Amino acid sequence: MTRVAYPYLRPHPETVEPSPWTLVLGDETVALPDALDTWDYNLDLRLRRSIRVDVEAIRAQCRLPGDAVLDVCVVWRSSGSGLFGRAAAERLTAVGVAELDLDVLIPGASVGGVLDVDTVVLCTGQEPNRGLHAELERRGVAARLIGGAHVASELDAKRAIDEATRLAVTI
Repeated sequence: MTRVAYPYLRPHPETVEPSPWTLVLGDETVALPDALDTWDYNLDLRLRRSIRVDVEAIRAQCRLPGDAVLDVCVVWRSSGSGLFGRAAAERLTAVGVAELDLDVLIPGASVGGVLDVDTVVLCTGQEPNRGLHAELERRGVAARLIGGAHVASELDAKRAIDEATRLAVTI
């Protein structure tokens, strides 16, 4: 038996209620079929879905602060081309329950084989926690800020690892 242990808290699945994806063909919208037998790579795929997100429940269940920034993102992967991308991103600014209509365009030339399209809710905002740094400086201990403690504008592990490596070389 395989178990997955996530290194973060996850909200109950009922906090996010997506409708099924639909396929937009000109002026017509149809249920997205399991296979597109007549599709060719010159046709971009336009997909739509609505999603209902209980923003407050997600923050509470994941023990996030009341002002934690949440985004809804649509990402896709193609088994045939090996390509992947982000098709949409929407910031959740509502208090309580947010309802969004997602309309995404996936370039047909990038797709082949099986196309997986996922809708995810991410906690994308972060605030630097510089309390320990300030306390060390107050005590006269030399300390440097790196990674998210230095610049918390985005999650960038490669940048943080690079900064730590460069700092370690100088010590």
